[in-house]
Amino acid sequence: MSKPFCYSPFAAAVGAPPFDFSGVVARVFPLRAAYDRLQRFCNIYLNMMPPELGWFRPAAPYVYLAVLNYGQMSTELARARFGWVSQNEVFFSIPLEWYRFEGGKPVFVDWASVSPYIFVDDPMSRATGREVYGWPKESAWFAAEVNTWTKDPRAASNLMCLRTEVFANPYSGSRAQPRTLLEISRQARIAPVGWPPQWRNPISPLVAIPKAITNMLELGKDWFDLWSSPPMRDLGSWRHRAELIFTRLRGLASDGARPGSRWAQSKGTSPLSFHTVNLKQFPDTDDAEYAAFQAITDATMTVRGFNRGGLLGEDAMLLGDPSGGFLVKLHRHTAYPIIETLGLQLHKHYQVEDPSASPLRGQTAGSPGYTRLEDMTRDEDVHIGSHGVAVLKPVFPFWTETNLEYGAPRNLGWRAKGSSVWHGPDDRPVSTDTSSTQAKLPGDPNKPVYNTSVHAYTMVAGPPYRFPNVTLRVFGLPADEAALQRHCDRYLNHAPGTIGRFEPCTGLVMLMVFSFEEMTSETNNLGWWEDRQVSFQIPLWWHPPGGGEPELTLTAAYSFSRGEVATLSAREVSGQATIQAGIDSPPDVWMDDSGPITDRALMWVRTKVFPALQPSVTARDSVLLELVEGPIVPDWATDKTKLISYPDTSTQDRWLAEYGPKLLTRVRERHPLRTVHLRQIRDTNRPELACFQSLVESRMVWDLLEEGTEDAHRQVVRIDDQLHLRVHHYPTHPIVETLGIQACYHEQVKSAQPNRIWEGTRVDCIQPLGGLWVKIAVAQECAHDLCWRLDDGPWTIALPTATDAASGGHEEPS
Repeated sequence: MSKPFCYSPFAAAVGAPPFDFSGVVARVFPLRAAYDRLQRFCNIYLNMMPPELGWFRPAAPYVYLAVLNYGQMSTELARARFGWVSQNEVFFSIPLEWYRFEGGKPVFVDWASVSPYIFVDDPMSRATGREVYGWPKESAWFAAEVNTWTKDPRAASNLMCLRTEVFANPYSGSRAQPRTLLEISRQARIAPVGWPPQWRNPISPLVAIPKAITNMLELGKDWFDLWSSPPMRDLGSWRHRAELIFTRLRGLASDGARPGSRWAQSKGTSPLSFHTVNLKQFPDTDDAEYAAFQAITDATMTVRGFNRGGLLGEDAMLLGDPSGGFLVKLHRHTAYPIIETLGLQLHKHYQVEDPSASPLRGQTAGSPGYTRLEDMTRDEDVHIGSHGVAVLKPVFPFWTETNLEYGAPRNLGWRAKGSSVWHGPDDRPVSTDTSSTQAKLPGDPNKPVYNTSVHAYTMVAGPPYRFPNVTLRVFGLPADEAALQRHCDRYLNHAPGTIGRFEPCTGLVMLMVFSFEEMTSETNNLGWWEDRQVSFQIPLWWHPPGGGEPELTLTAAYSFSRGEVATLSAREVSGQATIQAGIDSPPDVWMDDSGPITDRALMWVRTKVFPALQPSVTARDSVLLELVEGPIVPDWATDKTKLISYPDTSTQDRWLAEYGPKLLTRVRERHPLRTVHLRQIRDTNRPELACFQSLVESRMVWDLLEEGTEDAHRQVVRIDDQLHLRVHHYPTHPIVETLGIQACYHEQVKSAQPNRIWEGTRVDCIQPLGGLWVKIAVAQECAHDLCWRLDDGPWTIALPTATDAASGGHEEPS
């Protein structure tokens, strides 16, 4: 069946395979693990589908911790259009044996691996990994630390520190905090000369001999566990196991290196290739306990060139220490039960104190109408606690530098909303009535259950949401109505005969800047997972299919969120086109030497962009949006009429004058505001297409907050300050072009005015039609699918729309 095009307003938010990785430096630390724990994980995480499609078990009682640096990452399309990106990555990988049941008996297919925990420092890689391959990627960063060598030359060296946002106390109403998740250190170099002498010197016979004996015994136990594991027992006698492994290794070294070899042809893959399998899933909008789409994917990683490599810590290994002197410290946070899930064996364990947390909170300071975003610390936000640290010793760590190619993925098996029946790679359904080896998960057996075996809780917060204290700033931006209609036709008008048609109310786009103080989620209340959001909202008329009065609706064309959980929830549950970005208030210049009359920068939005569509250009973090207090061009500029071209905004002004009060009345009378978005799940084989689409509706009730006595006026204030929006032009973020926003002035060179950012690209300066400052409480109801479809099939009406609400909902193909 054909598939529809997956429309995205962000040109490079998700890449398309195959990917080329040049100069990938990998540091690999094999960690001991309990085989039964690994098998249990495989059963729950991968062996959900019928064994006729695939069945997996651990190949060895080890988990590989890998720290990777990608020098250059690009796709065939990106090389020609966007250039390349680079990133750092950390993951825990399980080596697997891949079987397929034929006639009730397992048949070996190939070797594979699965990585249930993976952390990256590039948002584009995270989006591509999650939405195309199914990698459970999460954001993290490497913390810069002062090496312990500066304090003590004999101390162990701290080599790496990985930090991420962690809910230290989930479901307690606290914010996510930056916390250390992983550390790697190495013992000090051998120093036979020094005073006072080291009685535990590694080269001392009194230390080296007992340590070597202990390590040899541990290695012997490792080999015994390996050779007695189920994969080895199935090979027959010990002699037959050794002969078979030796034959495979000899064939790989002598015959397998040639591309046209007999071994490569029989396996269908290069001997220097390996399979990666993942669970690709997205929660159902109507019920997050179940999945809208779920698949076990497979992709091939091929080594195109081996540049160099070797062991890590050879000097320590020569003294009988197979760990090379390395220690892996894994901080045990509730959100990441890595030790428990994978059964990693500990060397030792200890407790550490959490640093006092001073979280940033969105806060509007000063009198109403003051539009700066401020940060503040409150005493109740300071949490002091402790958590455990597990120390692990790797076995023969090594490193490599290779050139890799990551091929396009494919579905081994998949199922979607409305049915628990699995389909094979050819999209034909597979019976599961007699599958004794298939894992059974709790929940309705007739629906695909959303798998939460990796995390102690799901990292996606689902509606309904409650935001009791929100500061909202709204600015009207003039736009071309024809451009807005083209966006609606691409994005929303896919099923006009099913749920109606969407048209822009007028040539207007609303810039909304939110600051959230408190929040709850009734389905997954992790904590305070959002603090700031910037979105470009389009007011629409929703015309019902059978005629009747149109209803006012909003849709977010572009959204930027500062929180990872908020970004994932918007993308993977509601379908909003959202990317993670830094949303900050620059330092105030009132106390600077330029004086209080200098224009003030009120807000910056910074994210990752491609500055040009050139093959040699790399992605970078750049400022995309600026909100500046002051005139577009300085007062001292001569002949302003040649510099500024104000658009005709009579239509927008009339719409604001007529419907603005009506919209405010709806808010005051607590009428729900409706939002509609197109949710798309990318096809695994061809990510530019969609395998699942749904139109998601959500309803919000806004309450205006009152302060003081009952006679106090409501907190709605008009922003009369002279403000303007500066949108930096990047081809991967065509906000102005897509929405037809009308700019007054195009800045081609660095501005002579202070507090303006210039990063070598064109800046579109936009004069808002007006602005409001509002204090509100928001109650967002459960989102639901108005209609949905698989591939390019017929649309299914899932829940009642405005036109058939009175007669009750129905579910039938259109």
